[in-house]
Amino acid sequence: MKRKGLLLNDFYTLKDQYFTYGKVMLALMVLACVINMSSELTELSEVAYLMSPFAIFAMSMMMTLFTYEEKSGFMKYAFTTPVTRKSYLQEKYLFSLFNTTAGILVGIILLLMYALFHKYVPTVQDIGWMLLFSGGEFLVSMVMVAWTGMTSSNTMAMDLHLK
Repeated sequence: MKRKGLLLNDFYTLKDQYFTYGKVMLALMVLACVINMSSELTELSEVAYLMSPFAIFAMSMMMTLFTYEEKSGFMKYAFTTPVTRKSYLQEKYLFSLFNTTAGILVGIILLLMYALFHKYVPTVQDIGWMLLFSGGEFLVSMVMVAWTGMTSSNTMAMDLHLK
């Protein structure tokens, strides 16, 4: 139950950021479609850059979340509840996993829609490439989140020991 409460807290903390980022991503995708309207799509790897912002989204959301919680003092409050440091960090990694997976899935869906908009039917090679590229994005995103979590965790530990 503690983890559910922390997950809901994270989601509600970032709810406005999701909508803002969604508007920016929509404008970016429309711009990309307009710019590439006249070019013929022969492989999905030609438009790989369309998937990258969605992985960056997951990383930036977690960094924003850690920053919000450090500045607002939420970590100090959270540890006055039955939440342990270990469960707090586990929840952050779980939330990051959800964010990263959702971002990558949205990127894949929009890339496939972009391909179909250009009347290109993805091949098996394209699907394999997308899965490989998505796996790389996933790993990079998780490493960045782990690094952010470790630095935040060290700051949190120092704050708790100093006070």
